[in-house]
Amino acid sequence: YIELNQKEFSKFHKLMLESKMLNSLYGYNPYGNDYTLFLPTDKAIDNYISKNPKYSGFDELLKDTGLIKSLVRYHTLNGKVHTDDFPDGGFFEKTLTGDRLVTGFYTDGNNQFIKLNSLSSVTKSNLLMANGYIHIISEVLQKPQSSGYDWIQQQAGYSILAEAIRLSGIRSK
Repeated sequence: YIELNQKEFSKFHKLMLESKMLNSLYGYNPYGNDYTLFLPTDKAIDNYISKNPKYSGFDELLKDTGLIKSLVRYHTLNGKVHTDDFPDGGFFEKTLTGDRLVTGFYTDGNNQFIKLNSLSSVTKSNLLMANGYIHIISEVLQKPQSSGYDWIQQQAGYSILAEAIRLSGIRSK
């Protein structure tokens, strides 16, 4: 799909090639039930670069092999998930980096939107491939800067829960 739609996804295709993930996503997942790829457009990648002063352009991003390996794997779930099965919260399936993505559902009039990590909207969903789904997204996914623990600790209305979590030591687990 990505190769057939190079006009819109050439940059992510290049990231997949450079991070040695293209061959992996051609095959079946030996560690799970297929894959789910959250595929950012070239425009989304350009937007990510423009917001990141570390990179002057796409070629600079390509030189950061550690980041692009992690980036491509962070956009890939270890399992096949249709939007009907998206949770309102964290996915059960982990990304190939071992992280969990978070979904939220939003409405604007009669339209419902899905956002990942409170950042990226799903613009086209449930593209069924031989080994999973592709969901087109509006922004490059990034790991949240703070944890749920940090958020709860900062909320006055959750002071009892925050203290119970702190005392339980859950944060360290």
